[in-house]
Amino acid sequence: MTYPNAHRGIEKIHIAEIMIIAGTILMGIVQAIVSVQDVKTIISEFGEVPGVIIAIMIILGMILMIAGDIFNIWGLRIAGRDDKMFYVPYVLSIMIILTDIVIGIILFITNKGNIDKIIDVAEEVVELVQMVVVIVVSSKLAKSLNGTAHVTKSRVVLWLIIINVVFSFGLGASSLLTDVHNKVLYGISEALEIISFIVYLIYVDITIKFLKEN
Repeated sequence: MTYPNAHRGIEKIHIAEIMIIAGTILMGIVQAIVSVQDVKTIISEFGEVPGVIIAIMIILGMILMIAGDIFNIWGLRIAGRDDKMFYVPYVLSIMIILTDIVIGIILFITNKGNIDKIIDVAEEVVELVQMVVVIVVSSKLAKSLNGTAHVTKSRVVLWLIIINVVFSFGLGASSLLTDVHNKVLYGISEALEIISFIVYLIYVDITIKFLKEN
């Protein structure tokens, strides 16, 4: 194995992404349930068990997302030993987490402002930067190992993700600016993001196997 640190680091990044997805899905299910009926109504109609299940789902979702963030930063730091470009999303991720904590405390005390929305956008930008860095560096390492096929895959995946993200941002912005079919536009935007993420996860899995074999 020529690049053991990159292999170990990207492997941890892959685990982190799966954890974050699982946590996001759990929190999304809870949000969907609560949007239909509030927790107090659910408990009064169906007893305490559903309330306990919702609480467990929230705690588990938060644990998975926090663990995912930790694994992600850990993986980027390890991978950075083989290529310093990994340190770019590493530093950005730490900055976002620290900023998120500070903003959370401010919002909790003041209960004002929409700064959390800005942080959400910043997190998406950092996620995109990380995707690009992982793909670009993986392509660079593959090239040094004469992995022409993997370099080609890297280019295809990179362009596919960039095109999807551009369309996703465009449709997301359009959904905010217009009242016509804004839910449809937002839905398409979210679908494109999910497609990009799935393609990225498959690519990362292929990269892990490639680095292990070379």
